[in-house]
Amino acid sequence: MSQTTSFDDIFAPRAVSADSPMDLPLAQRMDVALMINENQKVWIAHDKPFGDVMMWAEYDADAATLVLMSQSGRLHDLGMPIHKPFRKHLLKAREIHTVYMKNRQVADVGVLPLMVRETGIYHS
Repeated sequence: MSQTTSFDDIFAPRAVSADSPMDLPLAQRMDVALMINENQKVWIAHDKPFGDVMMWAEYDADAATLVLMSQSGRLHDLGMPIHKPFRKHLLKAREIHTVYMKNRQVADVGVLPLMVRETGIYHS
């Protein structure tokens, strides 16, 4: 006698609950700028505190997205497009410098390790 096991449809649309680990994108909560130079130095400048301690950043090269991971396990998407000229430098970068600007003055700086994912399956 065979037994059928049911599986959840992983592609079915789902509602995002209030306790979702994904916060609103940073660009919707504050002014944020991504800066990169040709030496793979990467900075994120922002005008409001993150509200949580950031532990590392993840760049998904296939989807061209940048997400900051917090100590509490929440995901903070940058919320803005990663333009093509920046992408090749992000692929080689190993850290991101965060610069919190309060009243046009540097209030705090940090360095986050950067993890890069690239499967080659999808390129935006």
